[in-house]
Amino acid sequence: MPSTQSRARVERVAVAVSAFLKRQADARPRVLVAASGGCDSTALLAACAAASPSMGIETVAVWVDHAIRPEAEIEAELRALGASCASFGVRLVVKRLGRGAVDARAAARACGIEAAARALRRDALAEAANEEGASLVLLGHTRDDQAETVLMRLFSGSGSGGLRGMRARNGLWGRPLLALPKSALAAYLCERGIPWTEDSTNATLDYARNRARRVLVPALDAVFPGWRRAISRTAAKAALEDAALEALAPEADWTRSGGRWSCEASRFTGSAPALAVRMLARGADLALASTDGAEAVRLPWNTLLGAAKGAAEGKPFRSRGGGLLFESDGRKVSIRLRDPGGAGDNPIRERVLRVRVAGPGPILVGKREVLRIYWTDGGEAGLPEGSFSFPLTIRTRRPGDPRHPGGGAPDPEGFPLLVAEDAAGLACLVGAPAGRRDFPRGARPTGGRRLVIAKGTDASIWQ
Repeated sequence: MPSTQSRARVERVAVAVSAFLKRQADARPRVLVAASGGCDSTALLAACAAASPSMGIETVAVWVDHAIRPEAEIEAELRALGASCASFGVRLVVKRLGRGAVDARAAARACGIEAAARALRRDALAEAANEEGASLVLLGHTRDDQAETVLMRLFSGSGSGGLRGMRARNGLWGRPLLALPKSALAAYLCERGIPWTEDSTNATLDYARNRARRVLVPALDAVFPGWRRAISRTAAKAALEDAALEALAPEADWTRSGGRWSCEASRFTGSAPALAVRMLARGADLALASTDGAEAVRLPWNTLLGAAKGAAEGKPFRSRGGGLLFESDGRKVSIRLRDPGGAGDNPIRERVLRVRVAGPGPILVGKREVLRIYWTDGGEAGLPEGSFSFPLTIRTRRPGDPRHPGGGAPDPEGFPLLVAEDAAGLACLVGAPAGRRDFPRGARPTGGRRLVIAKGTDASIWQ
């Protein structure tokens, strides 16, 4: 007979999932569960399958094959998940990515395999939701995942919007288990005698989250045993502050004229800089979306803060960065991507770039890929692993910086000469033409991975 403690473990997971489903008025008649066969998603699937029938909801499992693991492992995982689904009484939808799809996405977006696989999986899940007529896809993220996410965002310099962590509900995506530790889910499955599988990629240190989980987290456990709860409190506080700032920031009533978005400067005057930053960020979203769509806006913090301070003081100002020009004549505050009529005042033609990066990935202006940052397994180009540390600040060359070999001429597309700095100073000169060869400080270790900082696929934006 199960002990009182065992029953409590089972009820804890079941109650969390049941309560979440009851709050989602749009979840009927069907929800999808992103099922990998692992511990977290299997516990979520089992609890959802048990709770949903009484609410008139059909649970459907969706499994996505990334095609990046050995085929024998993939097929064994699918068989095990199929058996679990049969025992739960739920349908299983299978989505398979073609071999090489993840690598191709990583190359196209200049991001790591981990990020590419995650993006393609989201695409496949969204496609399944559309096909199944579901308005909710449940993900098995736990309190441990939330703590790791907030920790990684903290080290990348995020503000309250990033430190709030993952949301329990964010559009199509739902996370019923965010308040529970992974240990509770494993106990739940063990108590019910439900098996799960292990993804072999979770054991490698090739991915940033795995390195954080297997290297950084044990160190924090040793020094700050209660850091997960502390990080959860930080996320909760950041969520409250982020929501409050979003509600307090007035609507700036941006209007478009050609390539310029403008509003009355008086809307900003006297505002706290934090509110002015948000108002300007909304305008930047509009300016970028009006061209190619703001898939990811990466604006240098100093650019945004400088513009916000100027706007709040009601003074004329100009602040450039991220391919945008923020300016005010004291009457109107405006944002534009490029000068539609001239060359001398074009922020892109000034070829100024300064961006802080926490790891590989694309640097985008709207959907325009300006830089590609990625690991290679060797070769001549790039910074040898171990010769630098993240975060890196990538910026255009300034007077006083070491000269680039070959005379330092920009490439034919006008892409600027760049340098990269880390905490120890200048890490490398980005080769000219940009990305063809990097010149790191000190001796070049042989072998191992190299980080390449390359010209993006839409780098002609700098012309």
